[in-house]
Amino acid sequence: MGVSWSTMLPGAGAEPAMPDGIKKISDRVYSLSEPKAGPPEIEIVFVHGLQFSDYKDAFWRTWIAGVKDEDGTEIFWPKAWLGDELPRARILSLSYDSSAWRTNKQGLMDAYVVGETLVQEMVGMAKVGQHKNCPVVFVAHSLGGLMVKEIVCKAQGKFRNDLKFQNFLQNIGGFLFYATPHDGAKLADTAAKVPNMGEMVRLLGVINKELGRLNSQFKQIAAEEFAGKWEFVVVAETHVTEFYGISAMVVEEASARHGYKTFYSVSEDHFGVCKPKERTNTSYMALLQLLELVTVGKSLTLKSEMEDLR
Repeated sequence: MGVSWSTMLPGAGAEPAMPDGIKKISDRVYSLSEPKAGPPEIEIVFVHGLQFSDYKDAFWRTWIAGVKDEDGTEIFWPKAWLGDELPRARILSLSYDSSAWRTNKQGLMDAYVVGETLVQEMVGMAKVGQHKNCPVVFVAHSLGGLMVKEIVCKAQGKFRNDLKFQNFLQNIGGFLFYATPHDGAKLADTAAKVPNMGEMVRLLGVINKELGRLNSQFKQIAAEEFAGKWEFVVVAETHVTEFYGISAMVVEEASARHGYKTFYSVSEDHFGVCKPKERTNTSYMALLQLLELVTVGKSLTLKSEMEDLR
């Protein structure tokens, strides 16, 4: 049971070391890249998915590229590629108890509590969404997309009378969902019957009142309070995933698509969908497209522009 979804890719070997430069802001919020000077022009928040091993390093391990550098070094693409291209971006990653297994130390928290905690640490401690003319973009893999919805719902609901949370909501610009099971996953229905499955697995079931409530509430917020203000991009898997002796499509197309207009399918399994092998892969280009949509009318500073000023 000590294998994680993120490291069960074909050819996966020893665990990579945590990339340099990551700074802890709070228990659940980590800084991957910060502007060297001045306020950020955009805030990009990465959110990992379900884990079958210790979830505590998933906030960076999930985003290791599907290829190594020339010297054999693992590529942590949010920092190595995105941080390199956007020097004035603030790039963060969230960590939360997403364990698939329930023990006396993990797999105990449900989506409501996780969402409530994450949004308070993001807004209250990391000050996300508090910079003027600085859009916030969420990049989420699998279950992480549902956690993002919980974050938004808690900000709009429980904390809506707090100015900091109002600023946060107003500054949200878009969402990239990598293989998020918006309508559940059939595989999760089977997994939920296994003894000692964590609380998060139950959220992923196809017939699930909690997931239905979450989708309905998020859809209402997006349609009524932020109509036309939020951009959505979906990237879905097309290959079956092999793990624990099972070969299956983890998130079906319909569940990933969920009616969102901008939809891409990539030739990867569930784990590889957020692990681009090069900057021209659709899975990476889709994020750049989202950032373009979110910043229409604004001017993001690119690395090439910074070099021209030297």
